[in-house]
Amino acid sequence: MSEKNWRELAKLGHNWDGYGAKPLDPSMIFTAKKLFGKLSDFSEPHVVPGSSGSIQFEWWDIHNDKFLDLEIEDLQTVHYLRGETSEGFEEEDIIPIEDIKEIIELVSWVHG
Repeated sequence: MSEKNWRELAKLGHNWDGYGAKPLDPSMIFTAKKLFGKLSDFSEPHVVPGSSGSIQFEWWDIHNDKFLDLEIEDLQTVHYLRGETSEGFEEEDIIPIEDIKEIIELVSWVHG
């Protein structure tokens, strides 16, 4: 994601979605950029702002029918949801954002 795209996220004001969404806190954007940089060995995720002020990274592997969403809910935690729709498999949990090893394992899973 380019620096310009990060700046665009930072410009989102109150009610950016028309439903009362919160603006993104600069510290949340900084934390997301830091995590994004640690995942540079993988394909770039789709980055989505959340109406609660969160930032979500999304990957889909259409060939293997897998998906992974990593939502940075606050400065300490990542909520993940992963699954394989053809297998009926879905799993979600919350992990510390400092647990880079587990985050990398999740991203590796969707890529492999």
